[in-house]
Amino acid sequence: MMQCGLQTFTIRKEMNKDPEAAFQFIKEIGLDHVELARIDFSHQTAELIKKTGLTVMSLQATYQKLHSQFDQISTFMMQVGCQIACVSLLSFGAIIGGKRAILRYAKKLNRLAYEYAKNQIVLAFHHHDFEFRKVSGRYKLEWLIEATDPAVKFVLDTYWVTKMKEDPIQWINRLGERLIGLHLRDHRYLKNGKSTDTEIGNGTVDFKRIIASAKPHVLYGVIEQDTQNPKASIRQSVDHCHRLGLN
Repeated sequence: MMQCGLQTFTIRKEMNKDPEAAFQFIKEIGLDHVELARIDFSHQTAELIKKTGLTVMSLQATYQKLHSQFDQISTFMMQVGCQIACVSLLSFGAIIGGKRAILRYAKKLNRLAYEYAKNQIVLAFHHHDFEFRKVSGRYKLEWLIEATDPAVKFVLDTYWVTKMKEDPIQWINRLGERLIGLHLRDHRYLKNGKSTDTEIGNGTVDFKRIIASAKPHVLYGVIEQDTQNPKASIRQSVDHCHRLGLN
């Protein structure tokens, strides 16, 4: 069953000022699950999470951080009972490079997944819009899926897929059992034709279809938004998620 929670990027400023109050806010709005990002993966943070009673579904950080701070992050994940480590974005070289750069990056993901698996931790990858640029006739995301081991899972971001005029359902089906999580982000067009993310239910993304298609494989979905009014935006998104039957 897919669990619904919050991606802490949405309240990163609040987390930086007062992490305990930020965790308490998540509980107060009726969420019990989080994906952690932009926080200090320390013993103190782990104790705050346990004190608040939140369940950590996933932890997200850059490849560099997951690699260079392997021991610290593995210990932290064991402390909070988290078994999914998610790479937040491509390396700069893979973003600007072609097929060879993507294939080199895939090898790095495979090696990192092997190391985390020793601690019973699954490695996943979260995409942006960069992966929907074509190199050698195919999307970078296609090369990445093909070149990584089945042990490397993926987190689909509904905003970035929609922004790039791709159908989320097709990518859910394409990933199949390798899809482990969703970033629940709505999308809308501004008057100037540019895109922005927005509260769930306030944009163009058909979350009802997405959730129905993803449920067989996905373990979690997290609300995420880059907003100037995070608390109000989160409350609106949570209300809509409840209407969709997510808890």
